[in-house]
Amino acid sequence: MLYESAWVVEVRQSTVLVQVGTHSSCSHCGVQQSCNNNIWGRLLPAFLRVPSSYLELPNILNVTTGDKIELATTENHLLLTTFVVYLLPIIVLLFSAWIGQVISTQLLLEGELFSIFFAMMGFWGSLKVGIRLLRYYYPCDITMVRKIIDE
Repeated sequence: MLYESAWVVEVRQSTVLVQVGTHSSCSHCGVQQSCNNNIWGRLLPAFLRVPSSYLELPNILNVTTGDKIELATTENHLLLTTFVVYLLPIIVLLFSAWIGQVISTQLLLEGELFSIFFAMMGFWGSLKVGIRLLRYYYPCDITMVRKIIDE
C-alpha cells in the first residue's frame, strides 16, 4: 500500500472533497521550486480538464473541513495508471506517426505533415480514451485510512 496525506476542503452529504499535498518524498528534496513534477502536475490536469489535486471520497471517517487525513492506494492501481498516462500515449504516438508516414507515401505526398498530424491526434486520443477507460473499468481505489491529529 502507498500512503499520502491530504486535507479535507469541503464536506458534502455523504462524501468529502480532499486536497492532496506534496508527496512525502518532496520535503527532502532540494529542488522543490524548479521541480518538473510540480510543473506537469499543473499543466497536465489543465490539458485533460480534470481537477489537479482534489479527490471526492466517501466520508467513512466522519471528518470535518480542515481535518488532515491519510489516504491509501495499491501499487497495482498506481502502475496501471502510470501505464495509461505515460507509456500508452508514447506507444500510440509512434504507431500513429508510422501510419501517417505510410499514408503520405501511398498518396505520394512530400514532407512529414501527415506523420505529425497522425502522431499528435494519436497521442491526444490515447490520453483521453485511456483515462476514460481507466475511470470506467478500474475506478480509483483510494481510501481514507485514518485521521491525523497534529500535536
